[in-house]
Amino acid sequence: MPSRPVDRISVEAVDSNAGAFDRFTSIELTNDLTAPAEAAFECGDDGTFRTFEKAVSFGTVFAVLVNDRLRLTGRVEAHDIPTDAQGGATVRFVIRTKLSDAAYASANPKISIQGATLKQVVLRAYAPLGFLERDFIFKQDLARDLMTGKSSRARQRTLDLEPIKLEQAKVSPPETIFEFVERHLLRFHLTHWDSPDGKIVVGAPDDSQQPIYNFKLKTGANGRFNNVLRAQRVRDLSDAPSLMSVFGIGGKTDFQKTKVARALSIPEVAQAKLYRPVIIVDEGLRTGDQAEGRLRREIAARSKKLDSWEIGTDGWTYWDGQSRTPYGIDTCADVEIDTAGGALGSYLVHRTRLRLDPQNGAVADLSLVRKGLWVI
Repeated sequence: MPSRPVDRISVEAVDSNAGAFDRFTSIELTNDLTAPAEAAFECGDDGTFRTFEKAVSFGTVFAVLVNDRLRLTGRVEAHDIPTDAQGGATVRFVIRTKLSDAAYASANPKISIQGATLKQVVLRAYAPLGFLERDFIFKQDLARDLMTGKSSRARQRTLDLEPIKLEQAKVSPPETIFEFVERHLLRFHLTHWDSPDGKIVVGAPDDSQQPIYNFKLKTGANGRFNNVLRAQRVRDLSDAPSLMSVFGIGGKTDFQKTKVARALSIPEVAQAKLYRPVIIVDEGLRTGDQAEGRLRREIAARSKKLDSWEIGTDGWTYWDGQSRTPYGIDTCADVEIDTAGGALGSYLVHRTRLRLDPQNGAVADLSLVRKGLWVI
C-alpha cells in the first residue's frame, strides 16, 4: 500500500509582486455554503515584519492552494503584528473573498427589476463589485422572469413559484447585495456560495449525489480502518416544529378554509411528544406547489440540527489508501461511527475548516447534515 503524501498549503500573490508563502506558524482555512470563504495565516520570526509589511498590505489578492489545487481566491482584509521580547514579531493576516463585500455593501436601490430574468438581476446586483457573467457558475437554468417565475423558453424544469409584485422585488435598503440576491434565489429554490477560483456558484446543495468520503470510527479489531480523530453528533429539536402548516389565499376571513395549503410533521418532534405547531399564512401563494415550496424552505431552515455532525480528521484531504481527495463543500460522506449507532448513512458536507497549529499539526474539521434535511 502506498504511503500517504504530506498535505501542503501555499499562498500565491495574484497580479502583484508579493510572491508566494508556504511556511506558517498557524493556518485556518474555511469554506462554507452559507458564508464567504476566508483564510487566516500566522507567519513569524525576528525578520517577519520587514519581510511581510508590504507583501500583505490591504487589498493584495492571493490564491490559496492545497496540494497545488485552488482552494480560495481573495484579498487581504485584516492583519496584526503581535510582538514580544522572547518570540519576536509575527504577522497574522486574513484573506477573504469578494463575497464578503457583498455581505457588507448595500445593494443599489436603482437595480432594474421589471421584465428582468433572475440571472439578469443577479448580474446587475453584483456588477458594482466587478463581477461579470464569466465570474459565475450557474448550476441551474436561471432564464426565468424574476417577478412571475414564468418563462416562455422551452424545456425548463418544472418550478411553480409564487409571483411577486414589483415593489416587493426591489431592493429594500439597507439590504446588502448578498441578502438581496439570496432573497430572490430562495424563491427559486437556489442559493449562492464561493467557488475556489474566486467565482460564485449559483445553485442548490445536492445531497442526492454519491458519497466520496467514508468516515469510520469503529471499535475492536475493525478500529484499524478508523480515519476519524474526533466526532460529535448533534440531535437538537429546539428549533424544529412538531407540525408546520402553510396557508395561501382563499377562505375569505378564515385562512384555514383555503384549498391552497400544505402541512408536514417532523417525526422526531412528534415522538418526543413536544407540542410546537407553526402556522404560516402567505397571501402570495396561489397553488399547492407554491405552498409546498414555501413549506419545504421553512422546514429546512428550522431542522438542520435534527441530525448533524462535527467530524475531525487527520490531514487536509481524504485518504482511501491509494489516493487523496480534497475535502470540499456540497459533497456527501458516509458516516460509520459505532458509538453513535454504527452505519448512519449519507450526510451533506456544508462546511470545511482546514487548520494547522504547533499542537495538532494539520487537521480538518467538517460540518455535516443528514441527507434530506436541507432542501431549499
